[in-house]
Amino acid sequence: MNNHKRVWIYCRAAGEERIDNETLTIKNEKLTAFAQKQGYEIAGITSECAAGLKLERQGIKEVFAAADASLMDILLVVDASRLARNLFAFNDCMDYLTKRNVEVLRLQDGVLNKTA
Repeated sequence: MNNHKRVWIYCRAAGEERIDNETLTIKNEKLTAFAQKQGYEIAGITSECAAGLKLERQGIKEVFAAADASLMDILLVVDASRLARNLFAFNDCMDYLTKRNVEVLRLQDGVLNKTA
């Protein structure tokens, strides 16, 4: 069991609001079920409907604030594109989280970065 690990769930969707809200709900449910199955403590959940080209989004700011406060060990996402669609923004996001000892775990295939 991994119950000593604190996970923060991050969901992002972009596009038509009605569809995105349904998409966010489905993603949130999948990520929550995965975290519970792994025995993780869910420290927080951030969901947002926003374009992923830049990191100047309210949801990412919330995730970064939680990382700054050491509220999580793992950030759980469906896939890497949910963090950022732009390679430079994605790399900045990964650097920010890695420097704060936060692993990024993709539901698809596992850990994106190792902090230890």
